[in-house]
Amino acid sequence: MTTPSGVIRVALVGCGDIAQTGHVPALLAHPRFHLVELCDVRPARTELLSKLAGGVPTSNDFRTLLTRDDVDAVILALHPEISVDVAIAFLQAGKAVLDEKPLATNLDDGRRLVRAVAAARAPAPGVYQIGFVFSYCDLVRDVARWAARIGSPSLCHVGVFDERLDRANTEHFGRIQQILRHSSAVTHEGSHVVDFYRFWNSAPYVRAQASAMRTEPDFAGPNLWSTRFSTADGSTLALDIGWFLPDYPSSFMTLQGPGGFLRLDLATGAGELRIEGRVEPVQTGKLAQPWARQLDAFARSIDTGLSADCPVSRGWDALVATQACQQAARTNESVVIEG
Repeated sequence: MTTPSGVIRVALVGCGDIAQTGHVPALLAHPRFHLVELCDVRPARTELLSKLAGGVPTSNDFRTLLTRDDVDAVILALHPEISVDVAIAFLQAGKAVLDEKPLATNLDDGRRLVRAVAAARAPAPGVYQIGFVFSYCDLVRDVARWAARIGSPSLCHVGVFDERLDRANTEHFGRIQQILRHSSAVTHEGSHVVDFYRFWNSAPYVRAQASAMRTEPDFAGPNLWSTRFSTADGSTLALDIGWFLPDYPSSFMTLQGPGGFLRLDLATGAGELRIEGRVEPVQTGKLAQPWARQLDAFARSIDTGLSADCPVSRGWDALVATQACQQAARTNESVVIEG
């Protein structure tokens, strides 16, 4: 699936903000990947991004890429109500796929994609990697070490506040409205947290509770979420998400368990750790998106034919958990999480 020189020829489908600020700069800087095509249904998007990328060729229909021998892999930076069918088409065409989270907007579409990944593995390997880019950052890995010292059962509280309200920025306002219309903030933003929390506590999620509200009537869906996940070892993850607010606090996390306490500011990575009566300041990196590390993992998956780092199962687990939150918010009842 690679050239004799080991270079992986990749096309990017979806040329919005995340492609411009994240995927394209990382691809252009990575020694293993060669960006051969930019594809989006909006010609203005591909033309702008092509100029920023030094003249990379463009197209406006992903289907033209399916049978091209000079495309080894694709990165999909699409809304999940669109990406499922596109990902399935590329898997059936024998291309490796790195797909932005979340896996889908509903369980039926998620199941279709899981089945397609499984089918692509036989008779030849099918590489599918879900784009949980935050899971590669130092903060997530450092908290995992501290969490092992704190022990369980534990109470973890994470607050994520993002997507500041600015109605004058019509492009951003419309993009977030589309997410709220077709899915939810807890499925989009929350899927990251419910995924990387598993590095801190590997016990399966067993139950979800949630409440949600919209702070202005014209929002297409709730922009404030308060959720609680119970895990099989008796631990709890409390997750708060705030979008579309004019002002909000810094994102944070705390972890309390039998061995101590941890507090971190997610925007700076600064905090304190209390263990065995000792208080020490701690510093890790901020909660960031290490695009290059994600590409390193994608290259390893392509080399081995195995999606070892972020397989489709992680996308499915996060989708199941966040969909349980949406159900809990609708019914105002606790929901059992079943894999």
